[in-house]
Amino acid sequence: MVSAGNPYVFVHAADLGVHDMPALFTAGEPLFEAMSRIRRSVAALLGWPSEGAFPKIAAVLPDGAGGLAARAVSVPSWHPTIALTGAVCLAAAAGLAGTVPHDLLHRTGPGQVLLITTPGGSTSVSAVFDVRAEGGRALRRAGIRGKRVRYLSAVQLGAPARPEHVAALVGGHTAEEER
Repeated sequence: MVSAGNPYVFVHAADLGVHDMPALFTAGEPLFEAMSRIRRSVAALLGWPSEGAFPKIAAVLPDGAGGLAARAVSVPSWHPTIALTGAVCLAAAAGLAGTVPHDLLHRTGPGQVLLITTPGGSTSVSAVFDVRAEGGRALRRAGIRGKRVRYLSAVQLGAPARPEHVAALVGGHTAEEER
C-alpha cells in the first residue's frame, strides 16, 4: 500500500489470475469481488471502516511498452479509468523499491514519465524523489502530464464574470493564455 494523494493498494493482476491487458480490461465480477475483498481486508488491518472507500485498490501489470496497465475499483463499481489521485499515487509507487509497481517496472531513474493505460484511455504521470541522508527516498512532487484545464464557457451567477475571476477558476490562466 502506498499513500500519495490517496492511499492505494496495488496488486499484481497476475496474482489474481489475470495476465494481459485485454483480460484485465474485460474482467468481470470475479476480479471485482477479489479486489474488493482485498481492499476490505486491508481496511480492517488499518482499523478503517471496511465498507468505506479507502484504501483505494488497483490491479496492475506491465503493458508491454514500458508502462503499466491498471484497473481500479471505485466503490461500489469499476472506475472507468483511474482517479487522478490514483495516477499520482501509482507514479509515486513506481519510484519506491519494494512496491508492486516498482517491481513490475524495474525503475531506477527519478522523474521518469509513467504511462498508465486503463480501459478508458491513457494518462502520463511522473514523480520526483529526494534522496534522504539515511538512504531512503522522499517524494518531492508528482504530477499528471498533459492534463490542462480549459475555460469552456461561463455561467452568470448574479454579477457578470470578470476575467480575473475566470482565471482563478481555471488555475490562474485566462482562456487566452491557454490557447
